[in-house]
Amino acid sequence: MAGIGFELEKFVRRDTYLSDTLSLTGAGLVFSGPWAYGCLAIVALHILAGHQLNPFDRNLFYTMLTYSYAGAMILTGLLTFVVARFLADRIYEQEIRSIGPTYAAAWILHLVLAATLGTVFYSLNPLPPSVKILGVLLLVACTQLWLAGAFVSMLRSYFAVAVCFLTGYLVSALCAISFGQKLGLVGYLLGFWLGLSLIALLMTGLLQRRLAYPHSTDFRFLTFALQRPAFVAVGFSIAAGIWVDKIIFWFSPETGIQATPFLRYYPPYDVTFVLASLTVLPGLAWLLMRVEQEFATNARHIYTCLGDREPFDRIHLGKIRVAEGINEDFWSFLRLQSIISLPVLFFAPQILAFLEIPPYAVHIFRYHCLASLGIVLIQSQVLYFFYFDLPGPALATAGTYLVTNTILTLVTVRLGDWSFGLGQLVATFTAVLVGAAVLNRQIRILEFLVLRHFARQSLLAKPN
Repeated sequence: MAGIGFELEKFVRRDTYLSDTLSLTGAGLVFSGPWAYGCLAIVALHILAGHQLNPFDRNLFYTMLTYSYAGAMILTGLLTFVVARFLADRIYEQEIRSIGPTYAAAWILHLVLAATLGTVFYSLNPLPPSVKILGVLLLVACTQLWLAGAFVSMLRSYFAVAVCFLTGYLVSALCAISFGQKLGLVGYLLGFWLGLSLIALLMTGLLQRRLAYPHSTDFRFLTFALQRPAFVAVGFSIAAGIWVDKIIFWFSPETGIQATPFLRYYPPYDVTFVLASLTVLPGLAWLLMRVEQEFATNARHIYTCLGDREPFDRIHLGKIRVAEGINEDFWSFLRLQSIISLPVLFFAPQILAFLEIPPYAVHIFRYHCLASLGIVLIQSQVLYFFYFDLPGPALATAGTYLVTNTILTLVTVRLGDWSFGLGQLVATFTAVLVGAAVLNRQIRILEFLVLRHFARQSLLAKPN
């Protein structure tokens, strides 16, 4: 993520309505590209497929797409923070040319993992060979798309990135509809896969063109993963926490609908989750942009003061600015998001009716909308911790989310449909409260934490 905010700051500093709109739009396109366009395409195809596919094939198509996104998010989540921190250390040591080889190595590793996982998973399901192959290819394409998305902040070509996502998902939707008219389910899967593959190829091409490649691959981030397993655990906990409640609903006897033995779904929960995710994209983009701008600037100020051996008062002032900035971002996020979330909550019955979703899913949709706010806050808290090299507190927040979401969802499944989605809602804000308490505690001793990190980096930088 490093670098996005400082490029967008060129717009913000103009202090005009247009500049604010440009900055927020740019942040939204870059930060939420893989998810935003994907959600819109999936919802659109879910509706359109109803006119071309029978109910079974329509649900199977939507389920395979959902599983591909879930698998890709969890697979890339395992190493996203590891790779980001590894590259941050390389940049600190002025090894800029390691970025390209690291991406190439991560690309190969994720290709092997996704292909292996997809092959094993779909081999267990009694489906036509063509559907199985396309299922594996979808998982591979989604995984490479999410991986490339993790590196786009280094490109600083935000318009090109947005065009890649928009073009690819338009191709997905148009090809799926066109091929689906002739080939049915296989046509829809093939068309969507072509669009995803196009995005992954375009993004990879941008990365290869812009990043230096003095050698082909650099797998050293795997050694870093073994040395700092907390980074792996945090990434996995966030990704798995987002999907664990859906998995429980899929495989619960009370709710799950079986397409194949291992491809199960629960439409009221799945579709409303995707819709709810779209409602928080503006707030997510704005909050992440603020982290990239104000918080990153204040955090860098503390490190710079310490490195320049400035008086303690200067460092303490930086800590106050960090604390005030976090509080301001939190309340500003709630004010901004309320403009969108409150009308959506009020008009939820009409929205679902327009999308042909049964009215009994209204309360699930509302729970998802509120839980999505909590997920955004959890993500921002994790970023705060990582800026000060605190993977332990980040894991406490992310781990709380995963564990409580698992337990509470298991409980709500047995309580009845009135509580569906409530478990995730309570879990997200429980994790937010835990994260806020831990963050408050860490800020109190921020000077010591920065000094410890600075000393550690200085020692690492010294030759043996």
